Order: sequence, then C-alpha cells, then structure tokens
Amino acid sequence: VRLVEPADYFRQFLSISTALPSGMLFSKESLDCVGGMREDWSFLCDWDFFAKLLLRCARRRQFAAYVTSGNFGWRLHDDSTTTTKWRQHYLEHAELMRLWRESLEGKDFDLFVSPADRENFFLRGDLYRKKRLIDDVSQISATEFSASVSWFRNNLNASMQRKIVRRAGRKILKRKIQSAFGAEARKSSASPPAVSENESVSGDWTPELVITGLHGDPDVAPCRNSLVIPYDNSINLWPVRHQVHSKDRIRITNPNLNRFFHLTVAECFKYVKPGAEVEFVFHDNQHLTWFGLKAVINQVAAGRFEIVHQSQNPRVGTEKGFSKWSLRYRCTGQDARWHSEPMNGLTIGVLTLGDRMEELNQLINTARTHCDVPYEIVLIAPKSIEAFEGHDDVRQIQFSERDDLGWITRKKNLICGGAKYSDIVVCHDRFEFTESFFEAFHTWGWSYGIAAVRLQLPDGKRALDWGVVQGDNFTWCKGGLLNYRDYSRFSYVPGGVTLIRKSFWEQFPWCEDLYWNEHEDVELCRRIQRTGARISFFPGLMIATRDRWVDENPLIEFSDQTDL
Repeated sequence: VRLVEPADYFRQFLSISTALPSGMLFSKESLDCVGGMREDWSFLCDWDFFAKLLLRCARRRQFAAYVTSGNFGWRLHDDSTTTTKWRQHYLEHAELMRLWRESLEGKDFDLFVSPADRENFFLRGDLYRKKRLIDDVSQISATEFSASVSWFRNNLNASMQRKIVRRAGRKILKRKIQSAFGAEARKSSASPPAVSENESVSGDWTPELVITGLHGDPDVAPCRNSLVIPYDNSINLWPVRHQVHSKDRIRITNPNLNRFFHLTVAECFKYVKPGAEVEFVFHDNQHLTWFGLKAVINQVAAGRFEIVHQSQNPRVGTEKGFSKWSLRYRCTGQDARWHSEPMNGLTIGVLTLGDRMEELNQLINTARTHCDVPYEIVLIAPKSIEAFEGHDDVRQIQFSERDDLGWITRKKNLICGGAKYSDIVVCHDRFEFTESFFEAFHTWGWSYGIAAVRLQLPDGKRALDWGVVQGDNFTWCKGGLLNYRDYSRFSYVPGGVTLIRKSFWEQFPWCEDLYWNEHEDVELCRRIQRTGARISFFPGLMIATRDRWVDENPLIEFSDQTDL
C-alpha cells in the first residue's frame, strides 16, 4: 500500500495526469459529497471524479491510497481511447482547467504556496494538453487528419494550428509515404538501462514502512508499504499515527530534500514506539550531512534515540564528499507527553477590559454554537462582568495589577494555570470562532505543543496569524507573514490568539518580566525553539474583527531552499 498526502499529489500531478487504476474504493459518503462522474463528458469523467475525491481527502486531511504502485498519464496503443477521443480529451481538459481556475480558492487556501505556484500548476496543464494533442493527432490516419481540418480551425489558435501541421502532419505524411513504398516502419530500440548511481546502504535490513517526500523514490524498495508526504510545514502524520506506531522498522528517505529537515525528522519521530528502529537513507547535500542529521536528532529528540548502525566510516564518507548514507536509530523512550496525551476538552481564555461587549458576546456565542468538545470560558478582566455572572460555562478572574503597564503575561499564565482542560485558547476579545476551528481538532489532531491559529478579517483578508520576526528579540526587527506551508527559525505565534496544550505551558509559561508590546510572544517562541520544539500552525479558522498590525507585516515569498 502506498499512502499519499492528497494535496501534495494533486498539485504535482493532477493538471498533467491522473491515476488509471483497475478499480477504485471509496465510501458512499464520498460519492454523495462529490456528486459522482460528469455524464456530459466522455473522456475526462474519471479524471474529474478522481480529482474531486482527492480534494475531499485533502480538505478532511485524510490520506489517499494505492494498492499497486505506479502513476502514469494516458496510454498509447492501437486501441487506445486517446487516439479515438482526442477531440474530447483536448476540450474537456481545457474545460477542467478553466473550472479549477475559478474554484480552487477559499477552502483550498493551502493547496498552493503562492500565486506563482498556482499559475505554474495550470501552465503545466496547458503545455501537457497541447503536447498530448500533437501526439494524439500524430497517430490518426491521413484521411482522418484531412477531415479534422475544420475542427482545428474552430478550436485552436493560429500558432497551435501551425504546430499541428508541422509536427503531427509530418509524421502522418511520413507514414503514408512509407506505406506506399512498402517501407517497414523503424522500431526504436530500447535504450540500455542507465547504470544506477545509488550506492547500496541497507544490507538485509528490510523496513516495514517507508516515509518519503518523493513519488517514485527508488529507496522505497523492497518495502511494500510507503507514505508519500510533503516535506514542509504542512507535514502531519496524525491521520496515520496508528500505522506508524505499529511498525518495528521504519525508513525515512531524503530528510534533507529541502531546508525543512527539522520539521520532517520531528514529525516522523512523534509516533515511533520504544524498541522500533528508524533508518535514514539520504545523500549529503547543502542542507544536511550525516553528522548534521545526528545533531538534528539530538536537538528534536534528545535522549530518545540511540544510534545502532552507520553505513560507512566517517573517514570514507569525508573522502567521498557528498556520499550516500544509512543511519539507523533505535527508539528508547516515549515522545513528549503533549504529543500523546488525549484531548479532554478546551479552555477558552479571554483577555478583556469588559468595555467591548458586542465583540465579547460574539466570541462567546460562536464558541457555544460550534464547540463540540467539553469546554469552559475564562474571562480575565479588571472587574467582574455582570452580564456573564451566573453562567455555568463562564468563569471570571478579576485581575488589575500593573494595568498601567499591561501585564498580559501574568494574565495569560493565570488562565493556563487554572485551566480545567488539556487544550487552551488564549485570546483577546476581538476574535470569534468558526465551525472549522473545532473541526480541525478531528482532522489535524492535537499532537502539538503550541500553535498559531489561522486568522481572517471580516472581508476575507488574512490577519496577523502565521508570523515571522527576523531576530532573536533583542531589538526591534522586521516582521512578516509566512505562507502556511512555510517555516522559519524565526517563526512565532502572534499574541492575539495562542493555542497551547496545558502540559506544554507547564514547561514553557510566559515570561512575566514582559508587559504589553514587549514582544512577549516572540520571547516565548524563541525560548521554545532553542530546545528543539516546534512552533506549529493550526488550520482551524478564527475571525478577527480588526487587526492594526497586519499592514506592517507583508507576506514573505515561499522558499524551500533558503530561510530568511
């Protein structure tokens, strides 16, 4: 079984190819949701249907599976439907791309890393469609080509018509001449297989599961079960945590595929059980070498893994330069308790002065409407708010010490210290909840320590949520917003809304030396990051009624090769 992260698979392949399985297994619920196949299409009906199922999995943060390996485009042989329905293929593919251009927004906010990434997806689709048309037309007879001239004129621009004549027309004419003179068509000899540059590193150690960031990764063999996941900030093994936990031998390939190797290693380690062995197979590169990986493991999982195998002597590896390695570790202990302890409910802590009752009422009402887990609402204000006295789900803390300085760190610690439940939202009173916020706990999970929450303004624009400040909090520094699939060593959780597990807060409370606007949120995150722990991004949505900081924090361009 090969499990793939559906959003990653979609953006890599779905504009240029679709899977052609001999059968698909999906739930009746999924069928009812996506609406089945288009009955007005005769060619891309299965492509469109597969894409709808894939996007539904992506939105629900579920994996899609193949029970046989392989991904390929349209088949070409004598009775291929491509050579008989090439007109439908071209027109239906163009229509599918048009529909996706209009619809892949909104709830698919994290499908592409940038407008350029999105545009490249459609550009590859356009190039594929044109090349496929030329290849398909090259297979038809001269008679059918002549009969199709009017179709070319009505459906293709002048440039594409010239390409059809120049490339496909020549091949058709050549076949006709060869046929007339009885010439035997030349058969292209198969190219000799390329000599593999892969070095053997694993011996007879066979993994039960391989985790990889590459489709078609050769290092998956001989394992028959694999996970293909994006190596970026969207990496999340929560949906398959039980599968990972059940394995005794796990291989992780190419953890240094990009600069997000800290995230990759930390996420892959979360659900590994004590006694299991984890093997890393990779080539040294500019991001990470074999000794660098050892340092990363000691940072993100200190004392939890012991090395049991190394494929070559350091002297040999140094002499070779960027060589291929296998490093194997044995898990000796459980991960941090905040990654594994169950969620028993949600404490919603609100910092308020009690002077914006309309906004405060909206926050509390949306929590009551949408929250589907046990919860409590904790208001901390200078004095009791009469409107909420006697409410069973509301508890109040009166606190006014050093109000002239804005002692918000003390207030946040008081909320967390008295929290009844395992997970805590600490926010100001200018926010409100949406249904997706609570749904995300079921799909994204609760294996985190601290997380920034996705925020929007009422007009749909992004508020200050997944933030970055380029500095260690020693002075004023430039800030910005990261793409949701991006991560930086300068990432932080803006103080407007913080999602934190109580057990994590017990180890990382707010520093009470700091007051309002003294970067208490940045200081907390830098302290956390120095221990190797991750700052997470939570995809559940909240609405901010206003945000005075967002205009001062421009969006930072995504790069998986270079940090800020």
